[in-house]
This record gives sequence, C-alpha cells and structure tokens, in this order.
Amino acid sequence: MPITIASMVLALQLAQPAGGAAPAEAQPPTARPPAARPPAAPQPAPASPRVETVEDLLKLIEDAEGRFRTLTAEVLFDQVKGVDADRRKRFGKIWFEDGRVQTPPGPRRFAVRFDRVQFGSRIQDEVQEYIFDGQWMVERRPAEKQIIKQQVGRPGETLDPLRLGEGRFPLPIGQKADAIRARYTVEMLAPEAGLEAHEAKELPALQKFVAGTHQLKLVPVAGLIETEELKEIRLWYRTETGSDGRTNLLPRLARTVNRANDVTLVQMINVELNAPVPAEVLSTVVPEGWDAQVRELPPVAPPVTPPGR
Repeated sequence: MPITIASMVLALQLAQPAGGAAPAEAQPPTARPPAARPPAAPQPAPASPRVETVEDLLKLIEDAEGRFRTLTAEVLFDQVKGVDADRRKRFGKIWFEDGRVQTPPGPRRFAVRFDRVQFGSRIQDEVQEYIFDGQWMVERRPAEKQIIKQQVGRPGETLDPLRLGEGRFPLPIGQKADAIRARYTVEMLAPEAGLEAHEAKELPALQKFVAGTHQLKLVPVAGLIETEELKEIRLWYRTETGSDGRTNLLPRLARTVNRANDVTLVQMINVELNAPVPAEVLSTVVPEGWDAQVRELPPVAPPVTPPGR
C-alpha cells in the first residue's frame, strides 16, 4: 500500500487536539494560507568553453553559425601599399546581416561605409561605400554620384562575403573547420605573437587593443600558395558571454598581406550583435541621376551535345 504506517500515525496526531481527547463535535478545518515557496535558486550560467588549442578556436568559429542575425561595428581600415609604402587610413562602420536565420531566409549581406580618410596627418571627409547583397558587389561614391555594380554571383548561388578564399572581407564567422583547413595551414598564437604595427610607436596601442584575445594565423596550403590573393591572414577574436549564457566569438582585428605585399590592418571597434540594420544601408539600387557602371557575368554557355546523339 502506498500509505505507510508512520504516515498514518502522523496524520492522526495532527488531527487530535492537545491532550489526546477527541472533540465533541467535528469542526470544519480552518483554511490556512498556502506556505510561501522559497525563491528558486538561480541557475548557474553554462560554463564558457575553454580555448586552449587551435581546434577549440575553430570549433567556436564553426559554432557561430546562425548564432546572431546582425553584426555592426565601427571599423578602421589601415593599409600600407607594398610598392611605394603609401599609407592610407579610412574610418567608418560595417553592417553584416545573416539572412539565413531570418524569415523568410535570405543571403548573407554586408555594407561598409567609410566617411573619413587620413593621408599622413591630414584627415578629410570622403565617403565611400561598399555593399554586397548576395549577388552584386557595389561601390558607391556619393560625392561624384557614381556607382559601380559588379555581379559576382548568379541567381540561386550562395556566396559568403566573409568566407576565407571567397569573400572580400576575410573574417570567418560560422565557417566549417574542415573548410578552413582545406585551404590554410592553421596556427593559434598568443595575442601579441608576430603582431606588427605600421609604425613602431603604434605597437603598444595595438598590443593593448588585442589583449585577452585569441589569434589565428592562416597561410595557404602548398597547392594554393601561387593562386591565393592573400598570402598571410592573421585574425584576432575575443570571447563574450551573451545574455543567454553562451559564448559569442567576436572579431577584433584582422591583418592581411597580399601578393603585392600590401599590408592591411582592419580594427573592429564597439562590436554589437542583433542591432537593427536600416534597409537603405544594404540597398544596391542605383539612385536617380547617378552615373552607373554595371558589369554582369557572362551568360552561361549551354551544354554541348556530342555528335551523334
């Protein structure tokens, strides 16, 4: 039987008045307010994954797939040309939208708007915009009312503007570890290892900027050394615990060296996830009255049917 003898005895004891005598007349039980429940103990946040090996870091990059809808940040693009050592800094903002996690699903898109440029010690206003909408790469120069549209993908194709070896902005987010290893020799380094500024006096500030991050160094594998545009890529990521207790991997710095020995530093400042992106920021429509250069991909040739078939 489910009711034990001990519980029955306890019930009888609770039903008896003090002294053990039964009451002359049964009284209706007095309603008692329900006992207040103690507040639930806060649940500990999931433990942040440890990043101790290159595999740990690649796993975090892969796990970022579909983790956020948008990423926005202030951006500093700092490049020194290898031929003449000409240095140029551009200041602006980047917006990235992962349409695959939205309803209805769409492509991964991004836009970069630079509004200032620095030559030496001189800074001037100069707006340049770069937009990728999943099919077209667009450059806009509002001052000249000029727009250049380059088709880089065909309808139905899936291109990733941040994918290594595919996109023009190499900050892999949500890329498979196997896909990275297929193209690059991968090494995880301490944040300051091999870090170089364009000028020695700027190195301390750059070291402070990457303190506490994880550095990933990528060099094309032997079969791709002669064909890859970028011959070295260094990426710095920082980890951040989101409101859901999960670890987010956020880009902090990218340093690339291309085949012409141009060295580029791209700093990501005030990175924010899931902030709304204004529709006009990602628009590739040609404004009325602008000079437009449109370069479409050549049509796909129909398959050739062998003779006799």
